[in-house]
Amino acid sequence: MATVYEHCLAALDLAPTGEHGLPLMGGGDWNDGMNRVGREGRGESVWMGFFLYTILGEFIPVCGQHG
Repeated sequence: MATVYEHCLAALDLAPTGEHGLPLMGGGDWNDGMNRVGREGRGESVWMGFFLYTILGEFIPVCGQHG
């Protein structure tokens, strides 16, 4: 068991990046146009990088509250 905060930290620690340092997209059918981009573990995403940057900006104050 862990807190939501601890789960967030674990997800960040485990987030894979590709050869250019961009986040990997993964695979799935969440978007039919992009469902196979990360299927072989190589699909990097600039959009995902911008998304992660935005989320981390919002997460920094939460981290400050947890020391």
